[in-house]
Amino acid sequence: MKKAILVTLLASTLGLGAAAVHANDASDTRDGKGYSKHHDGKGKHAGKRGGRHGGGHMMKRMAKKLNLTEDQQAQIKSFREAQRTQHQTLREQMKELRTETQALDTSSADYQNQVAALADKKANLDRAAFIQRNEARQQFESVLTAEQRATLKEMQEKRKNRGGKRGGKHNAE
Repeated sequence: MKKAILVTLLASTLGLGAAAVHANDASDTRDGKGYSKHHDGKGKHAGKRGGRHGGGHMMKRMAKKLNLTEDQQAQIKSFREAQRTQHQTLREQMKELRTETQALDTSSADYQNQVAALADKKANLDRAAFIQRNEARQQFESVLTAEQRATLKEMQEKRKNRGGKRGGKHNAE
């Protein structure tokens, strides 16, 4: 009897705690949609790094640190735009592959063969993405002078030595 009361009391306490957390999340709304201070309301992370939010800013900082000329910046920009369209195509193919994988019938007689075929397809897409990234890197570095490449290498080493720290200024410069 005491155990039943204790379990009921514990369950109700946890339930109220969960309801309070949910109510707090629900109160942070914008236009009737859930809102988090870490997301832009469209399901995308609104941080300072990467993607559409920080790519241009990062490029400006790098241009300044490497002392890129206007011509170098224009070349790099055209490289990035061309690479962006290729990358988008690969992303769409990866999305289609995920859809195909989810649509597989696990009880099908040839399920293993279908999985193997999709695994081959994924390996080819991963290979293409790897090649694409390294071609983009080669194009970027081909625009740089020897001195700028050395500076870039130093920047990369410094970043590598930061360890798991992300974003912000963690090391004194």
